[in-house]
Amino acid sequence: MFAWFAFAAKTRCGNLRAAPRLMPTSVPTATTTVLLTGGCWPTPGQTLLLRAALLEAGPALSAWEEWKAVNDLDYLEAGTFRLMGLLYRNLVRVGVDAADPLLPRLKGIYRNFWTKNQMVLGRKAAVLKALAAREIPCMLLKGAGLTLTVYRDHGVRPMDDFDLLVPLSRVGEAMDVLEGLGWHSQVHSPRDLPASIHACSFKDDSNAAIDLHWRLCHLPAGKDFDRTLWEGRQSLELHGEPAGVPCATDQFLHTCAHGPQYKSVSPVRWIADAYFLVQQAGRQIDWRRVAEHAPAIGAVQGVQGTLDYLQKHLEVEVPAEAFRRMGELRPTFQERWEARLLGRSLPSPLHRMPLDFSHHLRCARGHGLWRQLSGFPVYFRHANNLLPGQFTSHYRAQAAYWFRNWLPWYVRRIPRLLRGREVGSVGRFEEADLKGFYPLEPYVDRLLRWSRPEARVRLTFPAGLSFKVWIDMGRLRAWASDLSAHLQFCVDGVPLPQSSVKGKQGVLALSINLSGAEGQDGRTVELSWTCLPHVVAGDARALGLPVLSMEVAAVRPSKPGTKAPDDALSGAQVKPADAP
Repeated sequence: MFAWFAFAAKTRCGNLRAAPRLMPTSVPTATTTVLLTGGCWPTPGQTLLLRAALLEAGPALSAWEEWKAVNDLDYLEAGTFRLMGLLYRNLVRVGVDAADPLLPRLKGIYRNFWTKNQMVLGRKAAVLKALAAREIPCMLLKGAGLTLTVYRDHGVRPMDDFDLLVPLSRVGEAMDVLEGLGWHSQVHSPRDLPASIHACSFKDDSNAAIDLHWRLCHLPAGKDFDRTLWEGRQSLELHGEPAGVPCATDQFLHTCAHGPQYKSVSPVRWIADAYFLVQQAGRQIDWRRVAEHAPAIGAVQGVQGTLDYLQKHLEVEVPAEAFRRMGELRPTFQERWEARLLGRSLPSPLHRMPLDFSHHLRCARGHGLWRQLSGFPVYFRHANNLLPGQFTSHYRAQAAYWFRNWLPWYVRRIPRLLRGREVGSVGRFEEADLKGFYPLEPYVDRLLRWSRPEARVRLTFPAGLSFKVWIDMGRLRAWASDLSAHLQFCVDGVPLPQSSVKGKQGVLALSINLSGAEGQDGRTVELSWTCLPHVVAGDARALGLPVLSMEVAAVRPSKPGTKAPDDALSGAQVKPADAP
């Protein structure tokens, strides 16, 4: 078992040596360790946008003009789009030109964020009132707490859910309160979770969401941290109901622990959170406490990288004490491993298993080796919201599918590999050249791709004027009795005459003329088609053409002495070799 995890660490994490140490310009004697991992740290374009959304007039307006020159507001990914409300407020503050054509759109986005955040926060007053009636203390985390104490503006930081922290000893009562108000847990056995993970999600009938936390971070920081966390909370009210937020120190720790993690939606707004915490409450942050607890919650590299980024890219005057205390820390091997895993896409429980195992060892620290190992299945099930036996049954089914379908295919293709490869197999096409296709799947001793009813493929044509394109369908659809009535091909958007398409023994032959293209070799031509969906028993997909291979040849070459191939279909022209 330990060998498997060591292998997973080597293959997924690559080189686990310490990340390069960068020297902050303002404190010559301090060093910080920065792990700029894809998926969580800002891209160059996001850095420009952050400068426009956070800095003063000169650098902000310059960054805004530079960002506009290379980006389109219509094609922003979701993480970058979340910065638009903050961008609007700062541009108005620094005096952007009122004639800027994007300003009205930014204002509309800001107002949309403001409205949605009001709805997210307004619906939770009843929850706070019910908790107060049971004398259960609570604190607002992440967006809710930062909006009320740091941003002080409901339109600059959009929220998808409402994060609420209660003491570990009162979490069962808090769950009772939520369930009594009509909130339903989104996980299995929610009352078993506090022993393993840090939070549980609840939703109501309107699909509003509450994340109920009993630990500030996903890793336990110890009883001393929890005690000082609750002792240092700041009181506030939300729509007249009592609540609280962590102090600036704990908010900064939480931001640096939660932010640098891969998410399908870029979490870039965490940088803005850290910027405002350091700028507005820097003197209130206890850097000794940050340095003391960052190793326990796995946030050493997160804090070091955040401070370095704020100083280098956002012109923040980070206190020298912060660099000095954090520069004395060295991330452990386990933390460097976790940081690299957290910076990658982990799409399934199997991919998350090494990370979950590392987290489980941290949570079970102090227990015997046998208890640590035997408790991992329960932790793994809780962390991935699985029913007992669900993980093993799912992957047993996947293994059975592989042995039933792919293993025979690999065995049957050995003779074909020994004979050599031929051009044209659908398995040799680049993904960028195909649009509207399903993934590769085995078919007898070859590879098959089903297209959707509408699909496009980019083909490279040799020099010439007239061409033949052969599409081998493996006799899975018939031309004469099926496709001839509705299948329509287009070449670079121009419909191909029906008389130019012939079908024989499961192979479609297309005759294509490219006038005015003589002498051009290696041209890229887009071949597209539409047809009625094909129905296969037990397959819910909308299927178009089955494609095993596609082959192009010049029938009327443009170069003297080039021999045109025979129009008749030969065995060599329609039997490509499959290469996965």
